[in-house]
Amino acid sequence: GVLPGKDPQLAQEVIVIGAHVDHIGSNPVTGEIYNGADDNASGTAVVMELARAFVLGGHETARTILFAAWNAEELGLIGSCYYVANPLLPISKTVAAYSIDMVGAGSGMGLAMYGGVLSDNAWLADVMSGYANELGLQYEVAPANPLDASDHVCFYYNGVPGVLLSTLGVHGYYHTPEDTIETIKKEDLEAAFWLSWAGIYPIAMGFEDSYIGSEIVYPYLMKDMKEEGLSRRRDR
Repeated sequence: GVLPGKDPQLAQEVIVIGAHVDHIGSNPVTGEIYNGADDNASGTAVVMELARAFVLGGHETARTILFAAWNAEELGLIGSCYYVANPLLPISKTVAAYSIDMVGAGSGMGLAMYGGVLSDNAWLADVMSGYANELGLQYEVAPANPLDASDHVCFYYNGVPGVLLSTLGVHGYYHTPEDTIETIKKEDLEAAFWLSWAGIYPIAMGFEDSYIGSEIVYPYLMKDMKEEGLSRRRDR
């Protein structure tokens, strides 16, 4: 689903919010089903809730948001990487990509942002932490080393700041038949939603600069500068 941006200058820019809907099927010997409630019905639910909040809240975003439910992540990020190769909206104008993956279990304390320590991505953590503090949210945002095992990967390797969001704490039923709805914790889903909102809303509305230490030069603007032979910074 696409929520078009309204700002004349920023509407061409895109934020991708995605989660994978597939899991690993059933045990070929015992027939037990791997339900995948945490991995990744939880992330899919949070993406849908974010979409509902943006739309029903009547938020006229500056940038365009693309909400995606990816398939075949467990087989090798096939759905999201196919999209990157065959995009609905230009990858060159995509300013951030989030994979929300495994957010139904943990400690209820906040989110790990895998890839958030990389220089290209650090501003995403700054925005999330800054706006979360402004909203008075009592959750931790924990930038972590890259984890190339979710649907942000092909975006990042194609020049888009991209991170994996997963709840802090133990995900004890990962890839087991016990990963069922009974093991899902409401407090982790709430932490995932509110911190995702805190990270995405300022970028969607175009005021992310309030929460970062230095001005962002987005990948497509860097390309434009090189083509024009200029060493200018972005001026909004």
